[in-house]
Amino acid sequence: MSGVRTGVLECDGLPIPYREVGEGQPVLIFPADQGSLFDDIVTALATHYRVIVLDVPVNTGTKQNFAEQLFSALTRIGVGSFSVIGVSRGTAPAVAHAVYTPYQVRSSFLLSPARALAQDT
Repeated sequence: MSGVRTGVLECDGLPIPYREVGEGQPVLIFPADQGSLFDDIVTALATHYRVIVLDVPVNTGTKQNFAEQLFSALTRIGVGSFSVIGVSRGTAPAVAHAVYTPYQVRSSFLLSPARALAQDT
């Protein structure tokens, strides 16, 4: 995929690698694992949106602190409000953003949320 940009967000001392592609309103994706980040869905979304795929570690501390710190890190790369997609284990940080930074989240989509993670948020 052409036009992929990479970087690392500093979130309360925790480095979070990310890849982004596309232009427009930001869409954050918290994927199920740290495998292949860009698939057909990301490619399709990138035709209309700025898609940012975050490689978030499983243990990020408290969900409220993580959401607030990540939001601060996102503002440093020009992201003020966004839609968020959480896939499987990625649903926990997606829900945390909807709960703890609600004024920045335009919409949220949870795909295949794991029962334990859904109960943990």
